[in-house]
Amino acid sequence: MRDTVARQPYAATVESIGRSVDRVEELSDWHDDVAFRYAVQIGNERWMVLLSIVGPVACVHRAARDGELYLKAADFVTEAPAGNARLGVVISIIKASGFLILNAEQVAQEMMFNPVNDVGPCPVFRVFFSDLEDVPWSE
Repeated sequence: MRDTVARQPYAATVESIGRSVDRVEELSDWHDDVAFRYAVQIGNERWMVLLSIVGPVACVHRAARDGELYLKAADFVTEAPAGNARLGVVISIIKASGFLILNAEQVAQEMMFNPVNDVGPCPVFRVFFSDLEDVPWSE
């Protein structure tokens, strides 16, 4: 894991994203995550971009707003919502970099995998993005 982090394999992708948004902030937690996690500021909206270290998959979701405890599955996008051209550019950059962007249904799909200190199956999100979190929303 340390070697992957040190190599910064997605630096060019993140730099491209940075040129099309107001701000990019890395929020990766290498104790819990198996993905590079970035907060992307576009105007007054904040989005999260997760780029998996495990494979060429990503997810993009709206960041929780002040006072929100949980996201909703609908906050996960594979295309920009109408009227958000800059997020559309971000999504295009991610796809052009070879990533498959997963939607909420896909990251919630269970697969046979035995995480550390647990028994599978577990959601795709846990395998590709965070070894502690099944899915980051509550319905």
